[in-house]
Amino acid sequence: MMVTANTADRMPWALLASLALAYSLAFVDRAIVGLMMSDISRDLGISREYTSLLVGTGFALVYAVAGVLAAILLSRMHPRNTIALGIIVWSLATAACALARGPDEFLLARMLVGAGEATLVPAAYAWIPARTPYHRVGIAIACFTVGVALGSGLSLGFGGHLIQAISESLQNGVWLGLSSWRIILIALAIIGLPIALLVWRVDPAPVGYAANDVRSPWPDLRAPAWLFLGCACVISTIYLQLFWAHNFFAEKFGMDLASSALVVGIAVALGAVGAIGGGIVGDRLARAAVVLPHVAMMIAMNILQIAMFLAAFLVPSVSISAGAYMIAMAANGAIGATMGPAISQIFPSDRRAVAASICLAAGTGLGLGVFMPLVGAIARQLGIGIALLGGTTGLLVMSCVFLWSARAQRCPAPTSPAHSRIRA
Repeated sequence: MMVTANTADRMPWALLASLALAYSLAFVDRAIVGLMMSDISRDLGISREYTSLLVGTGFALVYAVAGVLAAILLSRMHPRNTIALGIIVWSLATAACALARGPDEFLLARMLVGAGEATLVPAAYAWIPARTPYHRVGIAIACFTVGVALGSGLSLGFGGHLIQAISESLQNGVWLGLSSWRIILIALAIIGLPIALLVWRVDPAPVGYAANDVRSPWPDLRAPAWLFLGCACVISTIYLQLFWAHNFFAEKFGMDLASSALVVGIAVALGAVGAIGGGIVGDRLARAAVVLPHVAMMIAMNILQIAMFLAAFLVPSVSISAGAYMIAMAANGAIGATMGPAISQIFPSDRRAVAASICLAAGTGLGLGVFMPLVGAIARQLGIGIALLGGTTGLLVMSCVFLWSARAQRCPAPTSPAHSRIRA
């Protein structure tokens, strides 16, 4: 489906809402598992560090590979089929995680969760621009990425209270042989099935690039390589916050799980505000003919994040620390809204799914597979505050360098045989 003059001012709200809901579910799973790692460790009889490897590295490795393979092998399929199948797979695998009786079973199920979730963003990054006029792609992607903030924020903000409430209400700590974390994962699995049906039914009209037999050439890969590295660093910071930030507030300010998770949850939820703002500003920069405008937006928000994270992790006042942290996460949300448009400005429409999958593979692989367990290991020696501060600011500084290098390439506008030309 090409964007024509008749659809120039239309936004695919139903599509955006259904995809944002699916994205929320994916990040509820990723965030709430971080809160339950102690319970998972106890039930499976393994250390917390080993659990972080099962939850993070096992998921990330399969996510990275499966995303790229899905984008390549399913590039001619309708995105709704790809995403709906992925939701079903990760929902059933989430239920398998809940029923796992040992670390090997849990790892296998967690890897299947990664395989299912890997289908969502690449297909969405190709689907949304195909339904949205160029001058509104930024805000459209922002509406989709709001799902990250809402899913993570809700799971962190209310997850701690929910876990405590279920644990306190269970007799002998279990119900039908299931502890609180297993009950929560089964509930998430059940919720996923109607969401899969919603995505499958929301927009069945053909997508032009999926049916086209002529494939666009790949662009000069220098700018994309720098862009992928820059985005990977930013994505990695998200996972550090989801898994370790509540531990920082708990240790430094003496908060319990529910209170520390609530602080982080509110901060992550504010990323939704940042996402919408980032989408609007990025689109305005695009109309002003700024070189790779959404990448320029990402650099500015990275600098703001560095300043706010330094304040959040170093000041002794809980109110100032929490306030700075919330500003930092709102800025991070703005960056999330710019990744999709940045890919759209470099790659033609029929190459975006593969490009997005590579970008996310790098970010998820580094964030969950490397930096999340690494920060946990450093925290044992130096404390969670120093480990989290060093990891977060170091990644953001590297991201600025990589993204600046991407803009320096000044790559030309992508061309596509299946769509009207998109200006960079």
